[in-house]
Amino acid sequence: MSKQTLQREFQNVPTGAPLTCSSTSTPLNRDERTSVASRVLSCNNPEVGQRKQVSGLKVTVPVLSINGSPLMPCSLTKARHLLERRKAKIINLNPFAIRLTFE
Repeated sequence: MSKQTLQREFQNVPTGAPLTCSSTSTPLNRDERTSVASRVLSCNNPEVGQRKQVSGLKVTVPVLSINGSPLMPCSLTKARHLLERRKAKIINLNPFAIRLTFE
């Protein structure tokens, strides 16, 4: 296409306009800085603090009842939920095991 054909097709488009941000909202056009400028991270590794994904392996956690008898093991996710809701307590870290606090 020639330049004249394009100008005829796009008649309302200014030809000498400088490129600017397309949004007029100021929060969207703010400087791209870190959200907390004064905080320095001790480690720049993005994987630090993230849960490890175990692919293909079914990791189980031994579970004991309130009186100490062994029950069926549960998944790591189920154990985490029980601990967050205070329905279980950690009794051993190596190997990781929990004890239920309810019947």
